[in-house]
Amino acid sequence: MSDALMRTKRSLDLIPFILEHQGITMEELAMKFNVSKDVLFEDLNMLFCCGLPGYTPLELIDMSFDDGFVSVSNPQVLSEPRKLSKTELLRLHLGLQLVERYSPDNLKTRVIRLKEKISQLLNYSPSVELIEEGKSDGLKTIVNSIQESCAINFKYASANSDSITERNVKVIGIWEHLNRIYIEANEISNNETKTFRLDRMSQIKKAQKISDIGIKIDKRREKTNFRLMIKNSAQAFISENSLVILESHKLPDGFEVILGEVSEVWLISEILAYGGEIKVLEPKELMREINLIAKSRLSKS
Repeated sequence: MSDALMRTKRSLDLIPFILEHQGITMEELAMKFNVSKDVLFEDLNMLFCCGLPGYTPLELIDMSFDDGFVSVSNPQVLSEPRKLSKTELLRLHLGLQLVERYSPDNLKTRVIRLKEKISQLLNYSPSVELIEEGKSDGLKTIVNSIQESCAINFKYASANSDSITERNVKVIGIWEHLNRIYIEANEISNNETKTFRLDRMSQIKKAQKISDIGIKIDKRREKTNFRLMIKNSAQAFISENSLVILESHKLPDGFEVILGEVSEVWLISEILAYGGEIKVLEPKELMREINLIAKSRLSKS
């Protein structure tokens, strides 16, 4: 995406966000939108000169930010959040389908209502098989394996070693993150919980019934927030995962962030991938688990 288009999208999102956070500091606003204070200052100056035809002070956006605190008193027509694109609506609808299948009854009704509203905006009701062309059959097999309590077999292309290995797993979760579909599963051979990217999986087939295996499912998806210490050298984690970051505070040598509800398995794999640049502050149990995994990997290398 070009810089001009990125700036346009960011500017359209700035006004409704500021309206909901009147008096936010320049530092906090820059952090939220993953830009420097200088870039943010340029964006706000541009918006200050925007408005409706006529372009008198009455038609221009009225905002204040000279004192380091940002507020908007006259947003003109930009008070509402930017509408979702067709692609974004499709992703949301497909994600809700997966949520609906495994939600308790009290939540399922609300999910169905939201799906219906999105279908009206799309003018059709998409199915989960449309998530990725060429992967629809594989994803359907995965979903069916969950419903039928079956394991699955597939070939997996590793991103680290350029090798292809055969896997036999019990799927315990499916989710989307940064436009990719991830599968969370327990390995049948050792009962370890791992995360697989759908676009790296091939020849996906249903295997034995789980009742024939006696596998214990790892249910580590507790509803909790995560507090992390992120070094300056790992700022990419913040920009890539801004949608799940609830709070972010700048420190002399990095950032302290709080993540919302995310997959613990995914978070562990991300932290390990950054090789010590990210430290878990809370919960302590997760910090200990990551330390044990890291030590185990070092001992095997």
